[in-house]
Order: sequence, then C-alpha cells, then structure tokens
Amino acid sequence: MAKRLRELREAKGLSQDDLARLSGVARATIQSAELGRRKPRPSTRRRLAQALGVRPEDILFEQASGLYPT
Repeated sequence: MAKRLRELREAKGLSQDDLARLSGVARATIQSAELGRRKPRPSTRRRLAQALGVRPEDILFEQASGLYPT
C-alpha cells in the first residue's frame, strides 16, 4: 500500500527529504507515492527499498481498482 512506504520511512525516523537524499529519488516522487497518486517505477521502488533496508516486494502500492505489487 502507499501508506506502507510512509510507515517504513517513519519507522526509520526519516523525513521525505532524508529518504530522497539516501535513495536519490526526488522528494516529490516519494510524496506522490505515499499519497497514492503515482505508482513508482520498479527501479524507483528498488532504490527506495534499498535506502530503507527492506526488499522491494515489501513496498506495495495501491491503485483505485485494488492492490497490486510492482
């Protein structure tokens, strides 16, 4: 789910800016993903997961029609 990214980020004590610096992903992209507005590309998800110390499959994103892994 989109909120899972936020949960993982906050559990590490990171702000969106911190995660952006660690992952090399734009803060706007992180914000859009957390709000469920945009599904990150697989490469982006891998970078976020690596920065958070989790597997990419641990971060799922929700779409209006339901849940789907990316």
